[in-house]
Amino acid sequence: MLNLKPLRVIIRDFCWDHKVAPVVAVQPEGPEADVELFNALGQRVGLVRKVRHQIGEPPPPCFPPAGKDVMESTLLHDIDIPGIGLCQANLAGPVVVERGNPYVNPATGLTCIDTKIVDLNLQGVDPVCGRICITLNPLKASTGTICEKVKGTCFPAQSCFNVFVKVQLKDLGDPAQGGLCLYACQPAEMCCMIDQIPPFGCLYNLNIGRDSGPVALYRGPCDPTAAGDPCSLQPPPPPTAYIVKAVHQPTVPSQCKCYPLAGDDSFVTTLGHDITIPGFNLHCSNFQGPVVVRRSNPYIDPATGLCCIKTEIVQLEMRGTCDNGTPAVIRLCPKMPSTGFICEKTPGTCFPANSCFDVFFEVEVQMATGPMIFKNCKPANMCCMINALPPLGCPYQLTNAPIELYKVVPGKPFPCNQTPLPMPDGILRNANHTPTEPLEPCCPDYGPGTDTFQSNLFHDIEIPGIGRCNANLSGPITVVRGTP
Repeated sequence: MLNLKPLRVIIRDFCWDHKVAPVVAVQPEGPEADVELFNALGQRVGLVRKVRHQIGEPPPPCFPPAGKDVMESTLLHDIDIPGIGLCQANLAGPVVVERGNPYVNPATGLTCIDTKIVDLNLQGVDPVCGRICITLNPLKASTGTICEKVKGTCFPAQSCFNVFVKVQLKDLGDPAQGGLCLYACQPAEMCCMIDQIPPFGCLYNLNIGRDSGPVALYRGPCDPTAAGDPCSLQPPPPPTAYIVKAVHQPTVPSQCKCYPLAGDDSFVTTLGHDITIPGFNLHCSNFQGPVVVRRSNPYIDPATGLCCIKTEIVQLEMRGTCDNGTPAVIRLCPKMPSTGFICEKTPGTCFPANSCFDVFFEVEVQMATGPMIFKNCKPANMCCMINALPPLGCPYQLTNAPIELYKVVPGKPFPCNQTPLPMPDGILRNANHTPTEPLEPCCPDYGPGTDTFQSNLFHDIEIPGIGRCNANLSGPITVVRGTP
């Protein structure tokens, strides 16, 4: 048995080789000593003489953390099969993408995310090729990256995937064996400049040109895991078909289409609450004012299978008075975001849905000696079971009372950054927050009406057997406007 004293362990579960026991690194006291490596049997297996560890800058917070995006997808493609013809079916189905945590690429300084398509099942029917099913080649990983274009901005970002597909033509070849199955042995590079995650609505185009050409497809068994990988044959056989065109568009999952797309909800709200500030003999209750909530696109939570929406209160300013007539204002705390979520109760129904916010706010009270500001360090959790968006008339209730409030003193540290927290100066004992009516439109002069204008159209229409039409067209367009 080794006596490691006065040695101290500095690395745990470091593996010299994945086939042998874990290695433990120990270092004698003193900053210049070498680091010896021992395996679990106490055998010395190596020596580290110099280590340099550099902590890179953290990625900006505008990219989401690691997660999974569940989407619907449409695929417009052209597959040329010599001797059969051109398959041009429009396919649709689910796609699932896993995302890693954001990181800063040391070569570019840009924030990036590693991605991987883990599920793809697109189906359709073509008059030439019959039933078509495109899935992932199970023997190859379809990976990609998302990288911001400008440092620190996150969006727009270039999103690309190297996709290895399996094309199954169920009505060709031998139907008893699953039909004709074709495999991409080289990836199809699909790219789009995205402005959100998930990238709903973005058109991913097949990269053909420059260094890339049509994607060759090779015939193989419909179950390559049992019958062998056609891409491993040497020499490779001649291609059976080619993907000459592909446009892939992710869309909101069908389960979530009863929810609106990303946007802002603006409304007037009333707040009935009980704030007591004992040291100043203040008791404040009813307030009213505008609130703006920003919603993300709906998504399926992989942990629950429910359709959800991420939310954030981006504007809140409610005015009222305390019981002695002192005017007061409640607004958002600029140092901490007030985020939340909306999640349906039953899959595929959207409503009713549980809506909650973690609210960080500040109360400004106009005293005779000047304004005083009080903040909460623990978020006020406000929840309501909503039946519509915006959730007009739904009374959001405080679920985690009491909420302690701390006075902000100019020139002193922010109360929430102090350890331990100072003694509280006030208490929020209950709160009832009800969105009551939409805000008046910001453009009241624009009522319903009709706009007529000239338009130019640049297009490219390919007609097999005839050719390509790419004329520039022009003419009138009429648009009917509703009420803002």
